[in-house]
Amino acid sequence: MGCAVIPDSGGIRIKSSGNISRLGTVRTAEYPGFPTDAQPVLLAASCVANGTSIFVENIFSNRFRYVSELIKMGARISVLERVAVVDGVPMLTFNGDVMTGDFYRTMFPEDVKRGYHCPPVQQPYFNTVNLDGNVPDGEILRMIDGSYRYVVSKLAKKVQKELE
Repeated sequence: MGCAVIPDSGGIRIKSSGNISRLGTVRTAEYPGFPTDAQPVLLAASCVANGTSIFVENIFSNRFRYVSELIKMGARISVLERVAVVDGVPMLTFNGDVMTGDFYRTMFPEDVKRGYHCPPVQQPYFNTVNLDGNVPDGEILRMIDGSYRYVVSKLAKKVQKELE
């Protein structure tokens, strides 16, 4: 894949000095095979890899439930039963508040644009980010964290408590 997986206090990070490469085919299996719990992390990373990756889920029948959220961010993923095909894209879209979006579009005018695939009324709340290395990793992580907090803040209080 051409990257390093780095554990830190908040989870894990994937870092690459350039574009990451496609994974080929990943098949989950019982121990000592590839762990099904690691599959979502690699699938998410492959969304911005060069080329097509294929994921075959052999443990759980409904493992790809989260894929719809990645598709909303601009990922190209097709799922048929226990197989997901991921075509890497050079950019993803994040949801957020208008002021934060304006800030990032001012800081990185060539790499952060209003959500290009959104209806005009929603565009101020979405930012499409080119993942070509010009926007520092730390800023992309802040965009993801901010997007998560923003979306959670719009949920019902009961659902917010369940997510804590």
